[in-house]
Amino acid sequence: MTQTIGIIGSGLVGKAVARLATAAGYKVVISNSRGADTIKD
Repeated sequence: MTQTIGIIGSGLVGKAVARLATAAGYKVVISNSRGADTIKD
């Protein structure tokens, strides 16, 4: 079963946490106040 982690903010810290969580096998969901179009893969 894949676990999910939610991250609020996609700045330097949020991106770093997302990369680490993805590498550890988590599904990552990011919330960003500027909208989904501003988040890069």
